[in-house]
Amino acid sequence: MLKKLKSSVKRGIAVLGIITASVASMNAQSFLPYNYYTFDGASPLDDQMLHNSLNFSFFQSPYTISTSNSAGNAVGKCLILNNASKQIVASQPLALDSGITIEFLWKPSADINETVQLFGRRDGALQIRFTYPNLRFLTKVTPTGSSTAVSDIMNIELAGIGRMSYGYYMDGNWHHFAFKYNAKTGEKEIWVDGQSPAEFKAIVGTGKFASNSTNVNNNILDINTNTDYYKYEGSLDEIAIYPFALHQNIIYKHYTEF
Repeated sequence: MLKKLKSSVKRGIAVLGIITASVASMNAQSFLPYNYYTFDGASPLDDQMLHNSLNFSFFQSPYTISTSNSAGNAVGKCLILNNASKQIVASQPLALDSGITIEFLWKPSADINETVQLFGRRDGALQIRFTYPNLRFLTKVTPTGSSTAVSDIMNIELAGIGRMSYGYYMDGNWHHFAFKYNAKTGEKEIWVDGQSPAEFKAIVGTGKFASNSTNVNNNILDINTNTDYYKYEGSLDEIAIYPFALHQNIIYKHYTEF
């Protein structure tokens, strides 16, 4: 994802223009994120898709917005969290049906906790954690014909080499992530720096996410957590939230553009 998307006053059109160039043969409109946080401009917490600005005040979470490129970020300003940072209200609500993709850049601090919760929907339908020495991607859907939600946990042990090693993510550089799940097909994938190795893919159960129509607060997506030993310490940028499984060509294109 390129920061130059936001230089246009017509933000949605600018985003669509980049995506159209990326996959000219596809219906580009279908690839727009629901939320897109870039941390640039005069209002760095604004959602570039004009839905929900990030809310740090609800849990009184301290944060820092870097000056341009001061955090070694190739795409401009970024969000910096420390050990005093708390839960951040993002999508409110994040209504899901049959898919989800969360895409972002991250550069953790050397003092990162052994377990950090990066994203989570309040009903437990979605959770993304970095847990030494694992990447953890939890989803929970209700299978067709059932009334009981079923959880799936993709747990990737980082005990190998390259993207399969814990040290790969702790090298002091920025890394591009995309966590995606297609609840119609059961395809679940984690993309890291433009690739999704075989170990980062699985076919799991299908179904639908809970609508939570009687309690929409359960659909709120939060960044970080208030639990001290799960807090994230480091930098985040280019957070894009899609209520569907993003096409792999788009994920790769975004990686090449940051």
